[in-house]
Amino acid sequence: MEAEAPGQCELVEGSEWPADWSASLDCRFLVHGEPQPQGSMRSVPTGWHASSRTGRRERTHRLTDVNVDLKPWRANIVHEAVKVWGGKAPLNGEVLVALWFGFLRPANQRQRDGALRGNAPDLKPTSPDVDKLGRAVLDALEEAGVLQNDARVVALLALKGYSTTPRLVVGIRQRAPRRPRVDSGTGSGTLGRSRASLASTSF
Repeated sequence: MEAEAPGQCELVEGSEWPADWSASLDCRFLVHGEPQPQGSMRSVPTGWHASSRTGRRERTHRLTDVNVDLKPWRANIVHEAVKVWGGKAPLNGEVLVALWFGFLRPANQRQRDGALRGNAPDLKPTSPDVDKLGRAVLDALEEAGVLQNDARVVALLALKGYSTTPRLVVGIRQRAPRRPRVDSGTGSGTLGRSRASLASTSF
């Protein structure tokens, strides 16, 4: 494992991660295990209480995630994030997060000799939903103290594909502080320039 410059996280090499991203990331780490989604909820009975309106006994409920594997998955992310973050202050500026979710390929994408079929996809166009995968990671990064608040994330790039072992690669970069800009008040013209420059924004 190769150490980065002082004040940055350790660099974890991952063959699936695009090489042109890694050079610009402040923090990058690997989490082993099958990525889990977060966000599908169900109501679970917790007990009884007397209704203030009718006086009758009624069930009390709480909402919980339907995915029983979510809690250990998030704990795994927190564990790895704490190891590489090293107790530094949480990021509190504009943050970019890039995520790679690697899943095992289904058997029907391979031939009998183990070689990939010609029409086997590079990315994973099936469940779980990529937004629910990302939600679990962002909440874990906040819990680990890497992010002051996951609302600080202004850009999120998440890809899900296939890997020889199930894994997650996390890349994080905080945008350098910029001098305040005066709003020109030109309305749509300012918005148009913002849209045009979004792709070339330097993180």
